[in-house]
Amino acid sequence: MNELTEKLLAEIQPKESKDVVMLNTSPYYFNDLVAQMLYKYSQHPLAQLREFVYSLSVEKKREIVKTYLGERRNRRDRPGRALEFGYPFTFDLIGDFGIYRDLHRERMKTQERQDLTTRLGRFIPGEIEEMGWKDKVIGVFERSESLYEKLLVDYPKEAQYVVLFGHKIRWCQGANLREELHELELRTIPQGHPSYRKLCQKMHDEIRHNYPLIGDVLKFVDHNDYYWSRAESEAKQRIKERVLEENLKHEE
Repeated sequence: MNELTEKLLAEIQPKESKDVVMLNTSPYYFNDLVAQMLYKYSQHPLAQLREFVYSLSVEKKREIVKTYLGERRNRRDRPGRALEFGYPFTFDLIGDFGIYRDLHRERMKTQERQDLTTRLGRFIPGEIEEMGWKDKVIGVFERSESLYEKLLVDYPKEAQYVVLFGHKIRWCQGANLREELHELELRTIPQGHPSYRKLCQKMHDEIRHNYPLIGDVLKFVDHNDYYWSRAESEAKQRIKERVLEENLKHEE
């Protein structure tokens, strides 16, 4: 890179620059920021909230910002994560709670989820139907959903406790290219859970579609489909353990 950069810029003199220059400015930033402030407290897709905010008056947008910031008594009274909005890759995602629990652990990104709900649908693995348990599982889902609706009237926050891992939730995340490289290449390995592998594959497809010149940077994203993907990894681990046990016996 040193050699290439010197060659490319050999005939170009550095320009004078101000001490402070802000890049990547966007005329849509403020509206998108206000939409992000509403996101956590709603059940609406982020794109829909952005359209809604664009239609509001300036006074109403200022009211949202003022309410979101709250009463800051000192610099330690920090506003919420909506102020972190502005990453080049922002995804609005829907997946079952199990997927969220895996993907939200990535550290190099801003993320915010909406309240848990039973209203976005369910995910039932195909293996459940193969085992003949589909009706039983649907019955459990229906009991959960019925109780959720009853609690929601007077206890909207507490109602989240009856949501099942198989129920889908909505969350958004913002990340830079380095984090997406880490997340999508890691979470699509064969040993990854099929559900979050599919979600991450779709995220990679979106990046390649919107940024075709950089989509291939994430070249180790695995788009293959694997049946019982963890079985091979588990089998190899058992073989290693047996070899180790045999070696230890010989040493004794």
